[in-house]
Amino acid sequence: RSSVFQRQRLLVRPGVTGLAQVYGSAQMPWNERIQYDVAYVRRCGLLLDLWILLRSPWVALVGEERTQRAFAGSRFADAPSRNPSL
Repeated sequence: RSSVFQRQRLLVRPGVTGLAQVYGSAQMPWNERIQYDVAYVRRCGLLLDLWILLRSPWVALVGEERTQRAFAGSRFADAPSRNPSL
């Protein structure tokens, strides 16, 4: 069963790419992917979407191993929520 924290990722429709895809790798632990997804839900907006879209081709070209970053070390780990209901 998923926790309340994990279910927050379902508040946004899935897309082609996301924070976990541009910051992580296929070997990233599931709980870390969830953290990136929830960070996106809490901070979603046009600028973040544009940043993800612009970064996605770079990750595809250079490889995910060179762009991988642990969630704890990312700028999203302690960022405040832009959605007051979360």
